[in-house]
Amino acid sequence: LAGLQLWHAVNNAPWHGDALLSRTRKGVSKLAPASSHRLPRDPVSFNHMVVLRASLDLSNSRDAAIWACACTAWRDCTRLGEVLVDSAAKFDSARHVTRGCPKKRGTAANKHKFVQFKIPWTKTKKSAGD
Repeated sequence: LAGLQLWHAVNNAPWHGDALLSRTRKGVSKLAPASSHRLPRDPVSFNHMVVLRASLDLSNSRDAAIWACACTAWRDCTRLGEVLVDSAAKFDSARHVTRGCPKKRGTAANKHKFVQFKIPWTKTKKSAGD
């Protein structure tokens, strides 16, 4: 349906599919089993991050990786599922960040140091990444 909507936009034709899509989404969501829905969870707070950091030893590579993932997800307001891979078997270096990804280090105008890294693939930009 997205392709049809795009065709209408390209050809300057009126699109009347929004109501249909809305009804379809509502109908499909009613068919989904209860097990596919999760209750909303509270967001991670700064205090959560303080407690996590206090329990980690950053000289340990595992703890450092946990801290890096947690900080990235928290700072970028991302879900952990978007930062972590389900299993080693599902890892794909064309899609997931590796140790060798391009990085830029610097100091922001407020004098805070930062590390910027290239994500090789995103849902919106595909292979261009962010």
